[in-house]
Amino acid sequence: MEETHRIHTAAHLAGELKDFYTLGSECLWVTFHRGRLYWAIATPEISFDKNAEPPRRRRTSGGWISTDVSGKPLDHFTLSSAITQTRMARGTICQPQAWRKYISLIRSEPNPLIDRARIEQAQLTSTLAQLIETLDQHDFEVLAQRVAESLGWRIETGIGGVQPDIDFAATLPALGLKGYFQVKTRSTQTQLEAFVASMPAASDARIVFVTHKRGHLQAGANPNLEIWAGEDLAQKAINAGLMAWMLERAQ
Repeated sequence: MEETHRIHTAAHLAGELKDFYTLGSECLWVTFHRGRLYWAIATPEISFDKNAEPPRRRRTSGGWISTDVSGKPLDHFTLSSAITQTRMARGTICQPQAWRKYISLIRSEPNPLIDRARIEQAQLTSTLAQLIETLDQHDFEVLAQRVAESLGWRIETGIGGVQPDIDFAATLPALGLKGYFQVKTRSTQTQLEAFVASMPAASDARIVFVTHKRGHLQAGANPNLEIWAGEDLAQKAINAGLMAWMLERAQ
């Protein structure tokens, strides 16, 4: 058994050496380094320098590149596991099983299914934004609360009611932040500015204005102000898993 293993290992190493010396300039070489995928085309010539380590080398034509042809970084955290599993290969040289995926990735070739999914996702978001506009004040406040909770906010007050200036307050424990939320089905720039003005001037709390439509609302230069409206709000609701709830409430 041990002898068989040694023979297999020797054959594998011999194959690696053969590939190093014989694979031509049509071969695409890839490697992973510091969280990125790199690729290159090697020149056919083998250089030898007895004082170098390793002494035999093949130069690349244009160097090692860590972006696709469109310039997008090839961060391995964003890549398919079919590609990144090659990082676990126990050897110097191997042919990835998913070599076609490497070529498509580096060429930045479009995937028809992904393109279709993105188009349909945009259509869904647009439709749900219109659906949100049909929610009355009470249901809209509930939606705002649930979206906030999905983003990590912990509601600390009742929702709506007669509270002055805000509809609810919340904290974001992970960041130690306080948040004040005002929810309006219809809104104007004057109402937005009045809400912002009602907050303590020196406070670093988040000020969140939630409304059906963004329209011409301007956030201004306040870095703590967020406006949740339209398709942005619809996408937040989708991410929170609230689509079924919205469909029920909109009937």
